[in-house]
Amino acid sequence: RWINQQVDIISKNIQKAQRAEGKTFVSRTRVGIHQYAGQEVIYFRAILANPLTTPDDLVDILEEQEELARHPFIQSILNKMRDIMAHPNKLNLKVV
Repeated sequence: RWINQQVDIISKNIQKAQRAEGKTFVSRTRVGIHQYAGQEVIYFRAILANPLTTPDDLVDILEEQEELARHPFIQSILNKMRDIMAHPNKLNLKVV
């Protein structure tokens, strides 16, 4: 549950920043995950409605998300997640 909450925070922040930048837009949605007893997790959602969208456009969207993920706030969350995954007993997590 803790890891999914962190993923939610990261996804929300990247999506909001991407929207604010105004170069590209990807929405987000919540999906219930069967493996996690239906716990909802936020995912990015891209709907391609423009027939002129090219593979390069999609690469640009992903590259922008990668750049936004380098923000110090996002990196601090990712570092915490890496630490917890390396030492799951810190939160009494069971890594499968």
